[in-house]
Amino acid sequence: MIIYNLKNNTKFNPCFQSLNQNLFIMLALLLSLSCAPKNKPQKAFHLKAECRSVLEGTWNSKYPITLYRHESFPSEYVSSLEKAIDTWNKATHQNLLQLSTEIENTENTPNNHDHKSVVYWINDWHQNDSTEVEQGRTNLELFGDQILEADVLINASMKDFDFFIDQPENSKQVHIESLLIHELGHVLGLKHSTSKNSIMNTHLIANEIRNEIPVEDLDKLNCQD
Repeated sequence: MIIYNLKNNTKFNPCFQSLNQNLFIMLALLLSLSCAPKNKPQKAFHLKAECRSVLEGTWNSKYPITLYRHESFPSEYVSSLEKAIDTWNKATHQNLLQLSTEIENTENTPNNHDHKSVVYWINDWHQNDSTEVEQGRTNLELFGDQILEADVLINASMKDFDFFIDQPENSKQVHIESLLIHELGHVLGLKHSTSKNSIMNTHLIANEIRNEIPVEDLDKLNCQD
């Protein structure tokens, strides 16, 4: 970033104020990226027009996407998260997603723009402007249409539903693996779908197991290719 000094009409870079002004231009050309946010693309990427109806954004082939488990996420559901990741990788025949062994601590909160994609377990859930209770939510940080970060939030308020791994114990339990597969679809850039067969359908009925990714969702994911 170049700032003009209005008093003497000279210009300086705030990262190198102490440097001799005669050397500034050469150094600025060589080191101009030092003031830019890390990992941010230099030019915005945009989706094809025909892809905008099915994709929220794209990683622009920046795979695999590393996911971090927040320490709030229960260890008993880690295997379900691993299975959800494996489901997408096997269905696409690509290593799109991977789970880091590093665990994020409580200082890391959603939407902090650190370019880390984290899976959170939220006990204090804040509902969006919707009449339906959300089971989960994925927040994307975009630069143009390129995804820089995707945080997955699972509603663990326990007020309206609970989760199960293999077999439900009551009529209100939601299959955690199916929910995670859906949210990982958002991580990959997919929008919601009205198709009943889609893994991205907005309604995951209690006790329903929906852990197979249909061709229609794979075709949408490949739209940008």
